[in-house]
Amino acid sequence: MPYLGVVFLASLFHVSAWGALALYWLPRRQMRPLQTVLLLVGALVLLNAYSLLGEVFNTVKESDISGGSYFEEQINPLRILVALAPVALYLLFTQREKLSEAGSFYANVMYLHALVLIAAFNSAYVARFSIYTGVYIAVALPALLNMENRKLRALLTLVVVVGYGGFWYLETSGQSDLNPYRSVFE
Repeated sequence: MPYLGVVFLASLFHVSAWGALALYWLPRRQMRPLQTVLLLVGALVLLNAYSLLGEVFNTVKESDISGGSYFEEQINPLRILVALAPVALYLLFTQREKLSEAGSFYANVMYLHALVLIAAFNSAYVARFSIYTGVYIAVALPALLNMENRKLRALLTLVVVVGYGGFWYLETSGQSDLNPYRSVFE
């Protein structure tokens, strides 16, 4: 019940917060391959159902947003690759049998985050839903770096930090309103 209250409060700021209700039913144990495949199929169906999504959003917002350039704007493919990187880390290095219940939940959110961005490839508007899954990635990464080899863990941590730093730099350097970077305190 508290989770529903938080989603309700968030929806007062933006209606897309209702999409976070899907996280409530995300399994807290390691997903079986069939569940992962079903999520991937769902993402691919959404990728090809923008006209239906546009009608749903138009109905909810009571305005015509589906015809706008923001709705049809393609997101940077690098964003999808960055979302898939933790999935690769999980599949290649994580000791899944040692994940806690919380670690499994974070791994599942990581899958969902990547699939949301795959589904949103041709719509920046749909990509907005990834803000509700992306916040968990920062918490998921330490749980996924649970290997016993300390040198490997340190190397992967360095790769993750440098990779995300490089992605941040590429994203901000290409935006005229973010480049040159200025602190809000200046």
